[in-house]
Amino acid sequence: MVEEGIVQSATAKFDNLDIIEKESAKFEPDTIIKKRSGTYLKISGIDIDSSYRTINKKGTPNNIIYDISFTHTNGLRPYSYGLQACNATSLILVESWIARIVENKDVSKEIENITALYEDIEEL
Repeated sequence: MVEEGIVQSATAKFDNLDIIEKESAKFEPDTIIKKRSGTYLKISGIDIDSSYRTINKKGTPNNIIYDISFTHTNGLRPYSYGLQACNATSLILVESWIARIVENKDVSKEIENITALYEDIEEL
C-alpha cells in the first residue's frame, strides 16, 4: 500500500534542524524527507491522524481505511499503554465517525478534540 501511495510511511517532524547537521552520521540519507511543511524523519510504520485514518502519499487522510493497530503505527504513539487503550481507541474512532457523518465535522484536525474525549469519560 505504501508503494502504491494509498498510505505513506510514518514520519516525525524535526523541531530543530541543527540535529540533522550534528548527528548526520546517524541518519540514512533516504530517511530525511523534505516537504513544504518542514523536514521529517522517516520512521517505521504507517502514517495516521488522530482519528486513526491512514494518510496517503499526498498527505490526505483516507476516510475509508483506518488503522488502530499500534504495531503498524510504531513510533507515532510511544506513550501507548497497550491493551488498556483499546476502549479509548475504539471510542476515538467511533466518535470521529459520528462527528463526520452526523455533524459533518472533522474532529481529527485538532488534538484537543481527541483529548476532550478522555476528559469527558470517567472510565478512560
